[in-house]
Amino acid sequence: MFNHVNNKSNFFSDLEEISRFIDLNIKNVKDVAKICLNIIYSDNIDVLMVNFQSNDTLQHILWGFISENHYFFNEKIRNYIFKNFYKTLDLAIETLREEFIRKSSGDVLTIILSDHGFESHKKCFYLRTWLYKNNFLRMKNKPIIRILFSKWFKTVSLMQILKMYYIKS
Repeated sequence: MFNHVNNKSNFFSDLEEISRFIDLNIKNVKDVAKICLNIIYSDNIDVLMVNFQSNDTLQHILWGFISENHYFFNEKIRNYIFKNFYKTLDLAIETLREEFIRKSSGDVLTIILSDHGFESHKKCFYLRTWLYKNNFLRMKNKPIIRILFSKWFKTVSLMQILKMYYIKS
């Protein structure tokens, strides 16, 4: 799908994984919308709240490919995300709102929220790590799970991890 990408990221082993990841998130948006439509059609409801978690997941993982200021930036991938994922998300929101209005008996107030925005950054400061390394923080037990997880994480791709968490329909 994408001819060339400057992929310095360790999340994906190849460009096909990026495409599959985007398509997986598109499918998730469609599945959430379908479930919500079933609720709208089957129940007499006054309030509907929907969380499209795929939006957050996709942006956290692919932000570098989307942001022009990031060194992972790739215009073809960004355009694919905008033309496919965000178009699907916009359509899902529009459809749910229209169907909810059609089924309701009065005016409908629509509120769209986001828990945070996104921005590129070049450095991170991990306060807990700094406190621990400078002997301001002590742990009762060594973080064995983190050590094992970090070694395991280096041996699997992000897609393998995500397949464990996404429910196949």
